[in-house]
Amino acid sequence: MVGRKLQFADVYRLKSVSQPTVSPDGERVAFVVQGYLREENESHRNLWLAATDGQGEPHRLTRGKNNDTSPQWSPNGRYLAFLSTRDDELEVKEAIQKDKEKDEDEDKKLGQEQGSRLQCRHGG
Repeated sequence: MVGRKLQFADVYRLKSVSQPTVSPDGERVAFVVQGYLREENESHRNLWLAATDGQGEPHRLTRGKNNDTSPQWSPNGRYLAFLSTRDDELEVKEAIQKDKEKDEDEDKKLGQEQGSRLQCRHGG
């Protein structure tokens, strides 16, 4: 197949995948996809989630111009924490899970409630 030469404008359509993190049960992987916004001439990073068996389509967890990075699963795999450029806060999102009732006792021990947020502020 003969194609055209790579053009500078093509760079804005490129996506890169990094920071894969497999859930404790091994069924899901969270990862970062970096894309580019041509009008703003800026990059952004969003989190995605996919099944490790390749079944189904990947699911986008975050959107927008933020830089969402460093996904980490909670020990029971129910929550996914990540760093974000949103107002210097650490967000905790509930991961998609087949069995919502699984590991409730562990959640209580950790003191986490569904949809909770941990605020991290730094001085300066």
